[in-house]
Amino acid sequence: MQYWLSDLPNAAITSRDPLNLDQFLGKLPLLNDVADIRPIRAEVERLLPSLEQASRLSYVDALAAMRDIGMIVGSLQRHESHDPFADLDLQRAMLELGRRTGMVPRDTVLHYCWWNPTGSRMRTFTRDERERRLIQATAIALKDIETAARNLARLPELNISDPEYAIRCRTAGQSIHEAAQTVHLSRSGLDARHFAVELRPYYEPIQIAGKEYDAPAAAQVPLYLIDQMMWGHGEPEADLYSLRDGLSRYGLPIWRETFLDALTRKPLIEQMIQEIEASTPWDNGPAQRSAEGLLLVAQALLTFRGRHIRLVKAAYDSQISRYAAGSSGATPDLLQKLITATREFANSIRQAIPERRTK
Repeated sequence: MQYWLSDLPNAAITSRDPLNLDQFLGKLPLLNDVADIRPIRAEVERLLPSLEQASRLSYVDALAAMRDIGMIVGSLQRHESHDPFADLDLQRAMLELGRRTGMVPRDTVLHYCWWNPTGSRMRTFTRDERERRLIQATAIALKDIETAARNLARLPELNISDPEYAIRCRTAGQSIHEAAQTVHLSRSGLDARHFAVELRPYYEPIQIAGKEYDAPAAAQVPLYLIDQMMWGHGEPEADLYSLRDGLSRYGLPIWRETFLDALTRKPLIEQMIQEIEASTPWDNGPAQRSAEGLLLVAQALLTFRGRHIRLVKAAYDSQISRYAAGSSGATPDLLQKLITATREFANSIRQAIPERRTK
């Protein structure tokens, strides 16, 4: 059975240390500070016999193991100029952990943020408190965005005149709004310059068994799933939905299943506009509230992205960063296209909704 993030035993996953790495990972930020890869390499050698038993790990332990290996892999990639993953035993272990969990064979934003322990056991690349704030803020946003996606995934089963339709839309819109509050307001303490200079080098793709896999990235938060359900592949720019298709590899199995299901369905915005145009006379009650609820979701996405691009542009300013794109491959220009497309779809539903009749 496939589970949503909120249904998994997340507390159990964060509490596990299946590879006995708590002590070493506590020292990892200091090793990264001085770029001392010898102890990191030695730890990989120590781990290899244990990793031969990866297929025997429980599902929970396999997720925790991939989380911890990911910290070592990201650190090696940061400091070594040659391919640090030529070791086939390590690659085989990561492939097995991916198979065991139904996910890609490397760590994702879920491992790095949601399944990361809190307090003294938190896995970090650096000793800077700003990395901890980044992890914590992203974890909260993950929960809110999944809540939104989960509510929208139920809409195709409902009639637009069903009061539950509007309720689920409002819940989804509010969840996206809360994610924006968490990530983008000043109280989050996120620092674009610190991310670009200090953290971004740890989030580089790696090659495993001849295929490239991205590092944990904020773009792996399932906004792409919401986009697919809301407006499908209607954008004129093919690179937008190409990015979306690529991101769908990095989520939970149920996110991928929901994404693939959405590919076969008419987008929610298109469905709603057709319902409005076909309704004579237009239902000014539950259906109106459903249409307005869907508009609320579109507006929340637009607000989220409008705020987010400020952080992205600051992080990838050529004067401070040697990177032109995020760890998922998205550039500021591509995100601007996404904002434009989001605005166009929001306008399309806004213009289609009849004005409320008053007595």
